[in-house]
Amino acid sequence: MVLLDPQLTEFRVAVETAGLTGLLDGTMTVVDLSGLLGIDLQVELGLDPLLEDYTGFAPPNAVVQALPEWNAIKADPDAARRFVLSHIVPDSHLMADILALTELTTLNDDLLTIDPLAQTVNGAHIVAPDITAPNGVLHTIDAFLIVPTLAPPVTTTVAPTTAAPVDTDVDGLLDADEVAIGTDPNNPDTDGDGLSDYDEYVNYGSNPVSFDSDADGVDDGSEVFNGTNPIDPSSF
Repeated sequence: MVLLDPQLTEFRVAVETAGLTGLLDGTMTVVDLSGLLGIDLQVELGLDPLLEDYTGFAPPNAVVQALPEWNAIKADPDAARRFVLSHIVPDSHLMADILALTELTTLNDDLLTIDPLAQTVNGAHIVAPDITAPNGVLHTIDAFLIVPTLAPPVTTTVAPTTAAPVDTDVDGLLDADEVAIGTDPNNPDTDGDGLSDYDEYVNYGSNPVSFDSDADGVDDGSEVFNGTNPIDPSSF
């Protein structure tokens, strides 16, 4: 099967991208095609391994170029392969033979419905029938038999990053905790009494924003240094 018509250059590019030139020029066997696709076409489609003839339905340039995603399809080997194989059926079928049938199955395992009255194949009219070639027959059609699709892009989910806890003044209290209790995250001793905010809040129970928590006239730092209780006004 040859594609020399200048109106079929887009179809030919898709064939080349798909790696299926050998299928259309008669050098690729069913076994070769099975290897390319990674499936056993003898089992999947019941194809004779000695099959040599095929029927191709080729939409011309004007048809395929009207599809917005066509450039992406013909540049993608997998998409191009699905497109080409969905427009080729096993065995050689002239137009008269096709119109005597009700359906055909493509090499992509798509079912094509034939309407003998409308003389269409999956809704497409055969424009130029019975173009013979050494390994089959080619028909040009006025529409896609199967609209080709691109595989959805592979997306990678990135886990949201969690900010590391921050202790700006390195006093042992996280900034978020300091904000919550009213101390200054940029000052390890907010009230200037000689005790760190952490020690006051965690170890001694004194008020880290009060110079003299028990209001006994002695600052918290001095009370701790001298062994008295900074939150007991009777201990100073």
